[in-house]
Amino acid sequence: MKDFKMPKKILSVLLAVSMMLYCVPVPAYAVTTDNLCKHHPEHTAECHYAEAVAGQPCIHSHSEECYSLLDCQHTHGDCGYSEGTPEVPCGHQHDENCGYAAGVEGKDCTHNCAEHGCTLNEDGTTYTCLHESHDDICGYAEAIPGQPCNHTEHTDCGYAPAVAGTPCNHVCEIKIDSADSCYKLQCSHTEGGQHDETCGYVAAVSGADCEYDCRICAVQELVDALPGEVTAENADAVAAQLSAIDTAKADLSIEELEQIDFTRYTAASEALGSIQTATPIPEDETSVISVNITWGEMNFTYTDENGWTDNGTGWVEVKNTGNTPAIVTAKYQNNDGFNFTGTFEETVTDNITRFVLLLSGKPTRVLNGELIGKVTLTIE
Repeated sequence: MKDFKMPKKILSVLLAVSMMLYCVPVPAYAVTTDNLCKHHPEHTAECHYAEAVAGQPCIHSHSEECYSLLDCQHTHGDCGYSEGTPEVPCGHQHDENCGYAAGVEGKDCTHNCAEHGCTLNEDGTTYTCLHESHDDICGYAEAIPGQPCNHTEHTDCGYAPAVAGTPCNHVCEIKIDSADSCYKLQCSHTEGGQHDETCGYVAAVSGADCEYDCRICAVQELVDALPGEVTAENADAVAAQLSAIDTAKADLSIEELEQIDFTRYTAASEALGSIQTATPIPEDETSVISVNITWGEMNFTYTDENGWTDNGTGWVEVKNTGNTPAIVTAKYQNNDGFNFTGTFEETVTDNITRFVLLLSGKPTRVLNGELIGKVTLTIE
């Protein structure tokens, strides 16, 4: 049996297309990504995962204990208070019309029988008084009673009676949540925002996605996606998948590579080599690689409920129109500022290789028509 070898004429074609990502604005993102796997079974400080905590409102209501005594700011109004006034005395001056006469005080008689020549009686101690009437010598004056003033109608005299005041009936009290309270609100919930165990307040904590990206699982998934049987019909797709695996595992360390089961990879590589070696090319025919490429619009939308969706636009098809098998690979690359993961679902039918882009990773902000990355096809 004659062995035929493919001529080593490799034509590499690099094509790129930009994807427009239209995101529905979302008020807040729910933390749903935990990225746990057998290589990262639990979250650590390095992966920055934090579970979101729903906040609880403060249910504290002010009571009398929240108020302290303050000088009452009450001003008299409808409290019944009135201030009394003192009496203003009458300013009347007595005249001939009021009948007033001041009384005159009387004076006692100062006559002394021994001194004023009265007759001494035979007993030698008593006198027969000869002072029969008062005169200027004895100083006697009869008292004259006064006459009261008959001025009683206070008109022009300025008199005003005293007016008694009435007391304030205001009683200081606590009025909760009112500016009219006689007591000052001194509550730690209001002044310092100091919640306690009785008010039920819990501060909300925003969660954070796990940032661990398991490179081992990513390569293992590519290996596991290889078909169990390699045929001439799926040889191109297998070759593209093997190339994608080679690209992905190039960044892994020896320790990481030792954790991957490459059984399917080895079997597919050996089977693909056998098919390529057994496919003859006529000696008089020149190998030609020719392809037609058709692109979907590559418009993607992200929502918390459904993740990434492409509405049937996230695909590219490569049709081999030449006479030589071609190996087609697709690679996704983020634009600056984005950190999404792009993998491809690949199918091969009648020399047509179809790649469907699958995005993962949640946006950290609302996107609106932004260019997030590009897809590069390599054909060789």
